[in-house]
Amino acid sequence: MRRKKWSIAIVVALAISAAALATTFGGMVGAAPTNDQPALTVQMTGTVANGGQEVDYSITVVNSSSVEVRDVYVTGSIPSGAKLSKANQTPAGTTFRGEENGAAAWVSPGIPAGGQQGPFTYSVSVTKAPVGPAHAWVHAQSPSDIVVMSGDVTWDAAVAAGAPRRGCLACHTLADRTTGKYTLAYEAHERVEIDYPGREHPTMAPDGTSIKPTDQTGPDVCLQCHKPGTGDREGKGARAPLALRDIVHPAHLFSETFTQHYNGTCFTCHNVNGDGDFVLLGEKVDTNEKGVPKTLLQGTGKIPGQLSPSEDMEK
Repeated sequence: MRRKKWSIAIVVALAISAAALATTFGGMVGAAPTNDQPALTVQMTGTVANGGQEVDYSITVVNSSSVEVRDVYVTGSIPSGAKLSKANQTPAGTTFRGEENGAAAWVSPGIPAGGQQGPFTYSVSVTKAPVGPAHAWVHAQSPSDIVVMSGDVTWDAAVAAGAPRRGCLACHTLADRTTGKYTLAYEAHERVEIDYPGREHPTMAPDGTSIKPTDQTGPDVCLQCHKPGTGDREGKGARAPLALRDIVHPAHLFSETFTQHYNGTCFTCHNVNGDGDFVLLGEKVDTNEKGVPKTLLQGTGKIPGQLSPSEDMEK
């Protein structure tokens, strides 16, 4: 009788261990769906903010199967070198539980078939940079037990995502090949249509450079016509009705997108040289989380695409 009880106990223990291993390793490899297991995935991104004092994480859970998943537990780990600051976004119908087992945690009653839930976002305060990697972990209990995990979000990736944008071409990139949004050439053509009805912006610069809306041109091309004029063209551009400085300064500083969404400042577009002059950053500048150009950190002493003050371009 005693031997029979021990046999039953061993079988139960082995079954529990097997289930635990299946859950653990299923989460590590992405929990490939079976006939009775939903196809659940989790995506996570991170962005360094506030000059490197904070990292903001965002989690989205996707249910690509034809069945609803229920009783979902969502967590985002708190990396080493950081502490939980707050939950920024909690999707409707879900509940933020605070910090649990070293992670920001939420519970959700369910994610519909073919749907997604998120973003679940939270911020951590940096106590020692660089912080360690972070990841998201999701556990759903119904209609079957499933665990999935995102890839690691590293400090370098978060810095790259959240580093201050510097240089005109950090923002003015070709996002739409049909219209040209939002290249400098696109902006020029659009504004001429608005401000000078019936006129068109040239499609070629004096040096032969193409400036069609879809061309990824830099401010050095714009300044061929839009550098400050002299003599009888004082107060105008050298060839154009306006100097570039009279266009871009109000356009940026009165823009909520520039000042609030991108946290734009004078140093987004400029740097200060040794003489105290504001030089123009004509190309995209890669920086650390403080906005310091990486080329300067590497000791080269140069910033790619740096243009002298436009007033000096006549000299």
